[in-house]
Amino acid sequence: MARPPLPAGDVAAHRAWVAETIEAPFHRPRELARLVHPKAEKAPPAEKARDLVDMMEAPAAPAAEKPWYVKQGLPIDQVLRHHFGGAISPPSPLALKRAKLRRERAEAAIAARAAAQAAPVEEEVEEAPAPTPEPSPAPAGWSFTKEEAAAVRHLAWGKAHSVPGEPHRKAWEAFAARGAVLFEMPVPMRKGDFAKIRITETRLGFTSGYDYEHPKAGCGGGGYLDPQRDDEGWFLWRTRQAALQAAANELWTEYCDPPGKDVIRQHFASIGIDVETVPSEDDKRLLASHSTMADLYSRKLPRVPEQSLDALVEYERACGLTDRWVGLAPG
Repeated sequence: MARPPLPAGDVAAHRAWVAETIEAPFHRPRELARLVHPKAEKAPPAEKARDLVDMMEAPAAPAAEKPWYVKQGLPIDQVLRHHFGGAISPPSPLALKRAKLRRERAEAAIAARAAAQAAPVEEEVEEAPAPTPEPSPAPAGWSFTKEEAAAVRHLAWGKAHSVPGEPHRKAWEAFAARGAVLFEMPVPMRKGDFAKIRITETRLGFTSGYDYEHPKAGCGGGGYLDPQRDDEGWFLWRTRQAALQAAANELWTEYCDPPGKDVIRQHFASIGIDVETVPSEDDKRLLASHSTMADLYSRKLPRVPEQSLDALVEYERACGLTDRWVGLAPG
């Protein structure tokens, strides 16, 4: 005989079964009830994680309304100033002047291109292809002799092609080193610190640079035969005073130790140089513009003619730059 079921969790049913068992007459041993546990309800299925397909099928979130300064189509500099508030200062007069010059050049180039496209097309005549003229190394307002223009073209080729243009850069240095004079001005610093400015006078102008070192950091560069660089291109300083002013400003700006910066300021103030002043644009002599080098970058490098490196060897030896020319100096 099957054992009677008895719900495991029903206390009243347990009491009733015990009472019934006691009252029933005894004929044979009573079969104990079988406790029956209720089946546990299945847990609801876990929510499926959103995958890429669900994200693609889901409706897109409403786009946030654009700020008023974006809707009005303001220039990017004004948009950034409105967005970040006073964290971004307005552009300096020099930056505005450079932006105006770039805009005028771009408009002139677009106008010239449109005029060339609108010009009537003449009947094609089979002629020998004319050689592609090399772009001028600088605006027509700058005057260079034939030898100087060739050296400046070497500079532009070398800067445009980086490492492959090394022979051209060496040709420029060989030209600039002839008659070049290096001048260095140490700055009296406290014990453990070192600082100096450096300029080189060449036949086309002056370079500027600096070196410094203190227990926390050190830095330096420029002042040898490599010209300076700005937004327009590569240039040299016209006068020694402008080069000194630029070198002092670079040293004071890059020096990262406040006590040392004060020493540098006081030293140059004693000789009439304000380290916070930057030379004007009129003090620069542009050699090769960035647009010229961008045009040269797409062209094949020409062969570099043989150069005499005697002047460069002597210049580097006099400056103490390297000893790799040992044995190649002129006799």
